[in-house]
Amino acid sequence: MKNIGLYRYETKGVDDFTSDTGIKIRRAVNKPIRKLLEIGTKGNIIVEKYPELEKNTPYIFAASHSFCEEVSALLAMVDRSSYILIGSTDMLEHNPRIYFCWATGMVYVDRENPVSRKEAVPKMARVINSGSSIIMFPEGRLNNSENLPCQKLFYGAYAVAKETGAKVVPISTFNDPGSKDIYLAASEPVDLSKYDYSQKEEASIYLRDLLATLQYEQMEKHASRIKRAELGDDPRFDYMIERKNEYMTQKWTKDVFAEELYGFIDKNIVTNNQVREVYKNISFNHNNAFLAKDVIDYYNSVEEEEKYDFEKFMHENWNKPNERILRK
Repeated sequence: MKNIGLYRYETKGVDDFTSDTGIKIRRAVNKPIRKLLEIGTKGNIIVEKYPELEKNTPYIFAASHSFCEEVSALLAMVDRSSYILIGSTDMLEHNPRIYFCWATGMVYVDRENPVSRKEAVPKMARVINSGSSIIMFPEGRLNNSENLPCQKLFYGAYAVAKETGAKVVPISTFNDPGSKDIYLAASEPVDLSKYDYSQKEEASIYLRDLLATLQYEQMEKHASRIKRAELGDDPRFDYMIERKNEYMTQKWTKDVFAEELYGFIDKNIVTNNQVREVYKNISFNHNNAFLAKDVIDYYNSVEEEEKYDFEKFMHENWNKPNERILRK
C-alpha cells in the first residue's frame, strides 16, 4: 500500500514540490513537530555539541550517514525549520515514518532519474532562499565501509552553498550497535561558497575531513571495546551481517539495495571482474617476468575479496534470517 499523497512528489518540479505558504507553516509548527520526533525516535538522543547559530538564518546541515534512526534524531536536533533531502523511492512510497519528513518539509530526488537529480539543487536553493534550512547526507548512502569514518562525498552540499551562499554545518551521528544512545555532534559552520567551481573537489574533501574527524572523535568516546580473543572466526563476515541488520530495521517492499542504498558506482573505478579478465590475457616473458608475483598475489587478493562483496551479500541474503546465511 502506498503512502497516500506522498508519491506525488515523484513528479513535482522546482516550482510545485512545495509552496511558499507551506514553507511558512512548517516554520510555525517546527517546535512541536521536533518534540514529537524526539519522542518517536527509538533511542536516547544525546547532543554532544551544537554551535551558536545566527537566528533567522538558513543553513545547510550536512550529516554523516551510518544508521537509519539518525534521520528522525537529526530532524529533532536541528534548532530550526529544515527540509530534508530524501533519496529513497521505496521509503517515500511505503514507509509511514516519511510523513514526519513531509511534516517538517522534504525535497525528494529520484537517483535513477537525471532530471530529478538536476532539479534537486534548485529545489534546495528555493528552500534556502525562502528562509528555511536544508538537511542532507552528502555521502549519498549509508556508510558500510569497514574502516572509513566518512565516505567520499557527492557535491550537493557544495552546489547548494555555491548557489545560495548559505554556510554548511557538519554534523556527525553515532550509535554503537546494541546501544540505545544516539550521539550527535555539530561543528561550527563553514563557508564552501568561497571555493570556485573548479575547486569543488577540494571543497568536498574539506567537508569530508570535518565529518570524518567528528565521527572519529565519537568512535573514540562511545564505541564499545572488544578484545581480539572475543572476535568470531570471520569478523568481516560478522560485520556484514551487522550492517544487514541495520537495513532490516526498516520495512522494505523489495530488494532495493543497489538502486537506493548502495549509491552510484564511480564509472572510473576498475571492478574486480575487469581486473580478472585482464590478468587472464597476460603472457609472461623474460621482459615482464619480474611482475609475475605481484600480479598473482593481486589476482589471489581479488578472489579473496569476492567473499566480502557487500552488494552481492545483500542481494543474496536480503530476505534470509541470519541463521540461514552461509559463510563462504
